[in-house]
Amino acid sequence: MKNLLFTLAGIATFAFAGCNDEDEDVAKTVAPTASRTEMITTKDWMMTSAVQVENGNSVDLFAAQPVTSRDDVFKFEESGKAIREEGATREDGSSDVVDSGQWSFINEEKDLKVDLQSMRMNDQIVELTKDRLVVRNFDGKSEIVTTFLAE
Repeated sequence: MKNLLFTLAGIATFAFAGCNDEDEDVAKTVAPTASRTEMITTKDWMMTSAVQVENGNSVDLFAAQPVTSRDDVFKFEESGKAIREEGATREDGSSDVVDSGQWSFINEEKDLKVDLQSMRMNDQIVELTKDRLVVRNFDGKSEIVTTFLAE
């Protein structure tokens, strides 16, 4: 039994001694995660859902928008400028830019403030990744959850 334990200990010693620092090198080459500003400004965003819940009743606010507004593109520039542009479907004679204004993170980047004439938002950020933005607004009696996907 002692011989078996010594043999296993010896094998383990050789196995660990044969390891090198490749694992550490791989960890050093992994790109750091993007900041919230980088995540929101490096891609354009399209709203994919907006649902209001009040007293247990849900209303699909996104479906209630005109078809020509559902594919609008939202851009958030590093300078703080917010732009809403027409998507593929548009009203005849409309310009490319629907609206422009300002955006910013507030409350230690936990909330998103957007000041467009067509859309004012001062919402809690539920999720922000490179591909998905989910915000929530709760006024004490109703809640609106809005989802954007990166293009």
